[in-house]
Amino acid sequence: MAMEPHPSLEHQIDELREQVARVARFAASHGADFDDIRSGAAGAASGIVHSAQGAATRVRREATDVAKAAQEHPVTAATLFAGIAAAGFALGFLVAVNAIHERDRRWF
Repeated sequence: MAMEPHPSLEHQIDELREQVARVARFAASHGADFDDIRSGAAGAASGIVHSAQGAATRVRREATDVAKAAQEHPVTAATLFAGIAAAGFALGFLVAVNAIHERDRRWF
């Protein structure tokens, strides 16, 4: 006695085929949208790279100008760097003192 396929099994296979066909149609109809998104992202990345290259060129030029100015005016450059270092030290000191006071004020 050979077993015949159950009608509900055949029905499930038909439903699965319909779902696969629906997914295939959806992917085909939205494929252009995905391509548009991909090409838009590629264009944005290209624009970012171009902007970054321009910015790097400007930064390099500015660094060269600063180095030339420091060579031409060494006392001014030393005073400027010392002032920046003193300001950094003072800021760090104030943060550290504040952190110590915060630790002492905790209630737990």
